[in-house]
Amino acid sequence: MILQQGKKTIFYTRDELISRLAGYERTLIDLGTGDGRFVYRQAGENPHIFYIGVDAIGENMQELSQRVLKKPTRGGRPNAIFIVASIENLPPELTGLADTITINFPWGYLLKALIQPEFHILRSIVTLAKPDARLVMLVNYSVFENQNYIERLDIPAMTTDRITEVLQPTYKQAGIILTNFAFLSRDVPHRTTWGQRLILGSARETLLLEGLINPLSVV
Repeated sequence: MILQQGKKTIFYTRDELISRLAGYERTLIDLGTGDGRFVYRQAGENPHIFYIGVDAIGENMQELSQRVLKKPTRGGRPNAIFIVASIENLPPELTGLADTITINFPWGYLLKALIQPEFHILRSIVTLAKPDARLVMLVNYSVFENQNYIERLDIPAMTTDRITEVLQPTYKQAGIILTNFAFLSRDVPHRTTWGQRLILGSARETLLLEGLINPLSVV
């Protein structure tokens, strides 16, 4: 798999990653991590957890993937790395490593894949998880008020009925039990650059989706 380190990329093996994970209590994988600010902040606040940010655009992660390499006293995060990969082609080296998977304010194809939902993408996400791993997703609910945007992406309107009648059964079939959903008006549990831009000074709602993943239940 491809590891972003500042402006450079290097090939990283599973054995190297497993060695890095040794001694940490849990592993969190953040999909569609963008510039990686969520991973960077969380890694600083929770030094006992190892964080892996994954995004298809390596350039966006250059700044923070360089900063994590510094000494901890200068802002380094030895418990964080950034991987270049798309949701359609997640590295097999990440298989079965995540205790928690987060997806914060997806857009474009990732949003469509989660909301449509696309079964093969859900299955791909499931492969990252340990049994009974947690899934936490934050979705900018206000996009569903933009008719031009949802028509361009060809995604359906999101309602509570769609969550219970379409998302929950499809996610369950893929190995994800959606245990909770809620509409948040202002405060959200995860701070990201994109998320802050979306909700700052606005009345935008955020859809919180939480679930448990059991890859062993998938045939």
